[in-house]
Amino acid sequence: MDASEEAEARAKVRHLIQQAPTARPPEFVNPLEKIEQLLTCPICLDRYKQPKLLPCQHTFCYPCLESCADSLHRTLKCPECRAEHSIPYDGVKAFQTNYTLTGFLEIHLQATPDSAAEIEEYIHRWSFRRIFRNVLVAYDVKKSLSHSATTLFRGFLSVVRLTPSTHAGEQQLRG
Repeated sequence: MDASEEAEARAKVRHLIQQAPTARPPEFVNPLEKIEQLLTCPICLDRYKQPKLLPCQHTFCYPCLESCADSLHRTLKCPECRAEHSIPYDGVKAFQTNYTLTGFLEIHLQATPDSAAEIEEYIHRWSFRRIFRNVLVAYDVKKSLSHSATTLFRGFLSVVRLTPSTHAGEQQLRG
């Protein structure tokens, strides 16, 4: 790799890093916001309360499903996919509890400001890796992977100011 290719790689990395947060692609969603969305019932728009799993694999709050159930015909239409399900003999409460989601809800309730800082640090490291991967793809290191990737990585690190959290992740990025 000659000096002009290395300078071009550094320029690409510098451009990616210096972009303002508003310049992120439209599909970018903050992972914490995505977690909040996954823990929110699409009917009441609140955190799930006793999450129940329908046979179509959609989850809703038990109270929300109670309000949607047609007790006369003993059927329930999924509010998301409109699939029609028979209500079990014991009623809506007999639908399977979504224990995985319940576990996530409990973890989320235990979150403290300290753990929020740890989550933010994780997101920072995740974003750091994602930017680096995108640069590698943009630069097309398939031709000479070992030399190009090493040079590009050095250029990337010369542009990014390493903090304790990113420095710890440096070894992971090399692998």
